[in-house]
Amino acid sequence: MASKSDDKNSDVDSLAMNFSKRLGRLEVLGRETVFQLAGLLDRCGALENAMVEEHLARETDERRMKHLEEIVSKLEMVTCKIEYEECSENNGIKEKVARLEAEKREDQTNFLELVEICLVMEEKVKKIESNNVKIVEVIKDIQIEKETLRSLTRSHNSRSSDCNSSSKPVNNLSSYTTTSASLTHPPPLLGA
Repeated sequence: MASKSDDKNSDVDSLAMNFSKRLGRLEVLGRETVFQLAGLLDRCGALENAMVEEHLARETDERRMKHLEEIVSKLEMVTCKIEYEECSENNGIKEKVARLEAEKREDQTNFLELVEICLVMEEKVKKIESNNVKIVEVIKDIQIEKETLRSLTRSHNSRSSDCNSSSKPVNNLSSYTTTSASLTHPPPLLGA
């Protein structure tokens, strides 16, 4: 029995030694694991901080993106409005230019007609001026004849007063007066 108990004791001793060795290894492994765990906790904390910062950065970026999208949409609206106004202005300007060109063409034709009318009137005025010159010459000739007739009438009157015959010279005088009166009226226009 002693051998059985020695065997049991030796088995227990060997188990205890094995257990002690294992426990020692576990302790060493436990310490290494604790250090690794502490390093892992530090890494997790740093990773968590980085993730929080990244999340905040994403939120900030999302806010900026939304703000930029709003600005872009406003700019698109303003651009569309400006393009519409420019298009409207261009159409209005094109209409005005077309209207002004039409008025210019009409004014040019009216001006040409006016120039033609002025040329015709100038020709008529030249004819009238030449007729006036002829009439003035005729009037001068008539005035000369009238003066001549008056001087003849005076000389005849003086002769008739010398002769004391008043009936004959009066008849002659009336014929001279009638002739001179008809000569004081201008003749009809020549070439008209």
